[in-house]
Order: sequence, then C-alpha cells, then structure tokens
Amino acid sequence: MSFYDLQAANHMTMLPNPPEFVKRELSEVLRRGMKDYWLINCSNIKPHVYYLDFLSALWREGKADEEEHLMAYIRTYYGTGHEEEIASCFREYFSAALSYGPHEDDHAGEQFANHVCRILVSQYMREEKCRAKELLWATEEETLRGQIGWYFSLCRQAEDSYQKLLRQCERTDCDLDGRERELFRDSLLLQARIQAGCYAGAGLVAEGLLQAMDGNYERAFYLAGKGRKSYLAANQAMREREHGKWHGFYENECLTDIKQTAWVLEGLSVPPSSKTGYYLMISNGLRCLPCRFYL
Repeated sequence: MSFYDLQAANHMTMLPNPPEFVKRELSEVLRRGMKDYWLINCSNIKPHVYYLDFLSALWREGKADEEEHLMAYIRTYYGTGHEEEIASCFREYFSAALSYGPHEDDHAGEQFANHVCRILVSQYMREEKCRAKELLWATEEETLRGQIGWYFSLCRQAEDSYQKLLRQCERTDCDLDGRERELFRDSLLLQARIQAGCYAGAGLVAEGLLQAMDGNYERAFYLAGKGRKSYLAANQAMREREHGKWHGFYENECLTDIKQTAWVLEGLSVPPSSKTGYYLMISNGLRCLPCRFYL
C-alpha cells in the first residue's frame, strides 16, 4: 500500500492504482494458493486506511466488490448522508493519478513530484551538460534538458488532474459538517491538496530550469520561487490537519520530505552564463530576491 523507493512511490497519499487493479492482482494471489499470510507494507497507516480496509475484506472473504465496499467503507468511516459525493471524490482520485510509463501500474505517487524534482535541480546545479543517471529507470532521454522536458510535461498533466480533484473535494467539503467534515479534511481533501500542491510546484520548477538553460534567469528565478511556495503550501496543509491526538503527526514527514524540496529550491543557483558572474536564486516564501555575484 505504501513503500519507499526514492522514485515514484506514495507515502503521504493513497496508492494511486485503482481498486480494480489491486483486486485483480490479489485475486490471482489467492487463486494460486497464497493464503497462509500476507505481508502488507502500510507505511504510517493514517493515509492508507481505505485501502487497508479493502485488503482486509479480500483477505477475510476471498473476494470483494469494489463499489459495494467503497460505499460501506464511507458509511462506516465518515457516516451517512453524503456517501455518493464522497465516493465520487474517491473515484476521481484514482482517475487523476499520473501515468508515467507503459505499464498498468506505472502510476506516480507524491514522491514523484518531490524526489524527481530534487534530482533534476541537483543535477542542474552540479553539471547541466550531463543527464541525471538516477532517472534512467524512468526515461531514456539523452540530455538533462530532455529529462526536464519529459518531467515538465508529466507534471503539468498531473497538476491539471489534481486541481480538478481538489475542486471536487472542496465542493464536497462545503456540504459536510461535524465529524464527517473533520474526517474528510483529514483524509481525501488533505491528500488532494498534497498532490495538487506538489505537482504544481514540480511543474513550475521544471519550467524554471528550462528557462535557465535558455539564459532567461530572471524568469527562471521567478518560477523557482513560485514552485517553492507550492511545496511549502502542501507542507502547511499537512501541519494544519494536526489536531487532538494527531498533534505533531506530520512534523517528521521525511520520506517524501516535501519541506526538503522547498529547502533545495531555496538554494537553487544558476551556473555561470559567462565569465563575469551568476545569479543565485533566493526565495523567502513571500518574495524573491535576485542577487548577482561577480567572480
């Protein structure tokens, strides 16, 4: 349900593969007689409760209807009265997932919007004439520019999809109240905000890197600053959902590490375009301050 691969995994958000796929895979596991035990990697549990409940049904009964389970889960977890609106948000979550490769399960979690972004930024600062070897698992682009362009296109797709999901979740949130609203904000609405914020940030950073490679440093600086703000907003969305027994729950979010992505962007520097100097990108979350240093 969640694992740490420094690539495209989901840690703070649900598995992006749809229930139909998970059911088919695990039904085949059962058909082949693997019934003694299952080892389920579920990370920190809280973001993955829906899928853990779905797996539990498959384990206990040997089968599960995705739609019937979803409606029953919503009634149990959130309460009654707005089952269909919430169910529609769940369906949209899986529909919004970014497909980054040719295989059916090549769907990206929020780590794709963070780890890959940090890899590209670090490679650009280290040596822009070489591609990032850490991304050869995902793309065969021969140059760093090609890798950044590939990533930029994917992130823009994801941003559009997750912004649509976020708007739907926000409309649903307006119809809820009390405990139902609190739980919805803690789960699906928060995950929509994480995904939308991180992919918006990643798209801005990738565009900024392309601008920097073309020598448009001021534009690159502006885009990097905006991207950093998006990551900070995603991190803040998590911290705002710390209440009661969940106080401090997201403080050590260090596997996707959204705040580290913002930190990397704070130090993003543009290599020299000439022998005279370079621009250092600095952003403080509210404004961006360009500084030129002469060598």
